Amino acid sequence: MKSLYSFLVMALMALPVSAQKNLSWVGTFATAAEFAGKSDLPQKTNLANTSLREIVQVSLGGKNLQLQFSNQFSKQPVEIKSVYIADSKDSCDIDAKSATYLKFNGKKSVVIPAGGIVYCDELKYDLKPLQRLTITICYGEQVPTNATAHRGSRTTSYIAQGTVKPGMKFQTFEKLDHWYNIAQINVRSKAEAIAILGNSITDGRGSTTNLQNRWPDRMALA
Repeated sequence: MKSLYSFLVMALMALPVSAQKNLSWVGTFATAAEFAGKSDLPQKTNLANTSLREIVQVSLGGKNLQLQFSNQFSKQPVEIKSVYIADSKDSCDIDAKSATYLKFNGKKSVVIPAGGIVYCDELKYDLKPLQRLTITICYGEQVPTNATAHRGSRTTSYIAQGTVKPGMKFQTFEKLDHWYNIAQINVRSKAEAIAILGNSITDGRGSTTNLQNRWPDRMALA
């Protein structure tokens, strides 16, 4: 069984809003970035000029967020025209009213260089503890031959043609159980968190796809 190193971040404690002063960045979600070979890539597209909708479950809530995107294992840049987050509903549906665009140095678009990572600008968002969050990446023309991904997402991602804005119907033409380019979500908090490093069992092997019932997920509920 191939080992996948997983980095799942969970909150140990959360303080009331009145006590949240001098807050620092704390991880609420992270996953291990990997090289994606041919069998781990979408089969109907190379992701150019598509919208990719990915779903994660966070641990700690917060009012101010920061997301990290990775192109560490790719030999070409990846062009992203825009990214927005939203509260997740069923399947690939979102609560469009909650949709918030990310910015990178004040711009919606960003090019992540080969081997690089980027953080979005800090943004305000009412992230609830243990909620499911969608991240929709709208790609441009330039995408790498091999994406930076996480193969063991145990969560379905959805791909639609072109740029799908929050209020538009997401017409999926391919879905697969991998994450691409997303790497980490941080929140401003006084809470403490732990990181879990482990093999494929820690990563969720044997758990039920889309039910978020890996053992680290269960630990986050304790």
